[in-house]
Amino acid sequence: MRVVFLDIDGVLNHCDTRHDVSPTTTEPLPIPIEPKCMARLNRLIAETGAKIVISSSWRLFARWQDLGPALVRHGLVAEVIGETPDLPNNVAWLANWQARKGKPFEFDRLERGWEIAEWLAAHPEVTAFVILDDVSDMDALIPWLVLTHPNDGLDDLDVERAKYLLELSAMGIERAIETALGIGPQAQEETNNV
Repeated sequence: MRVVFLDIDGVLNHCDTRHDVSPTTTEPLPIPIEPKCMARLNRLIAETGAKIVISSSWRLFARWQDLGPALVRHGLVAEVIGETPDLPNNVAWLANWQARKGKPFEFDRLERGWEIAEWLAAHPEVTAFVILDDVSDMDALIPWLVLTHPNDGLDDLDVERAKYLLELSAMGIERAIETALGIGPQAQEETNNV
């Protein structure tokens, strides 16, 4: 299974997208969407068969089971299958962090890539992935990031890069799992520096 980890702000919208949307009876979860950006995401999905996992901070305010249908109402033609975990509120992850690092987790060090790595480690059925985001906090997963520009959102070159990275990402699965388990090269380097 191929997966696109999807941020929303800066990917499906940009600085000129209207952000003053309000809930209505027909749209209880209004998301500022730029139609051209959504069309590009739909093209990526149509050409790769990938499924969507929400990695956006929107998942902290609405469940993926609500975000998925809202994105479909806004034009998405892909299946949304989940969301990345909210690690700072995950007691087991925090305990594992402290055991590995010998100190409590400090929130200012959270990388979105760690949450993606945790999701990947829990889903061995994933064969390829790419990350669409306008922020580069991906740690060891940065090679699989398509960094969009918040002034443009998802553009045509981003779609082509995402397709290319989906083809190359088999190595990314292994690195993501190693990162999530704290056994990869990045984790070993951090342990040596403690």
